[in-house]
Amino acid sequence: MITSGINCDHIVRGICLVVPANNSDISIFDFSDFITALALLVVVYTITDARFRFRIAIVPYNLPRQTFYLIAVLGAAILLTDVWVAQGWLAPLVIAQPVWRGFLGAFFMLLPMAWLYYGYFNPKIFAKDNYKIFAQELYRIVLKGSDTELPVIASELARSASALVDLCRSRERVRHENVQGEKKFHEPDASDYAHDLILLIANRKLCRHIVASCPITAMAFFEQMKAQEKYDIPSVPLRPIFQQRRF
Repeated sequence: MITSGINCDHIVRGICLVVPANNSDISIFDFSDFITALALLVVVYTITDARFRFRIAIVPYNLPRQTFYLIAVLGAAILLTDVWVAQGWLAPLVIAQPVWRGFLGAFFMLLPMAWLYYGYFNPKIFAKDNYKIFAQELYRIVLKGSDTELPVIASELARSASALVDLCRSRERVRHENVQGEKKFHEPDASDYAHDLILLIANRKLCRHIVASCPITAMAFFEQMKAQEKYDIPSVPLRPIFQQRRF
């Protein structure tokens, strides 16, 4: 059958259906390429250092989990495309097969590019959009107490010194709340987490690594306290991490 100069194998309600060409000489991101690329991504992530994994873990929208779901969808779409073409099932003449495969390949390429963006080119710091996962990841690393990870994370904390000092609650604010009778339970916000994280940085083992391998982190916090004129943070825990079990 011919419709507007295009050969159609079948027409259903005005939709032109064709049998996709199975050209084995042209391979544009088929299932074997997907498996190879996926295995390479797993190997690369396995051998990356603690700094890269920490930066990926604190991305606001949970980049590892979203990547898992997207890879599952992409893998299913690529496998279905290969089976569809191999079986010669009818497909709507909407988009050419090489273009469709190229689209899937480009979408897959966006995943490692996003990881590189947040891992190296524009890593996140402590902020109002990721304070919970930042605190959870830092608490996990400090609790683990690895002598290989702690120096790296201690150095990484210098990047968030400005935000932590800026968001941290001071003693004056606590005193004002006590006088005004505002000391009531409320959902912990970024300022509460910043306060508790500064307390967490005082962990004995982490402090040893800060002094031994990256004193620039301590200097960064003191410089930010001076620049922002916040000299009284923190002193007495508001709601210690270990009591509130936020993590």
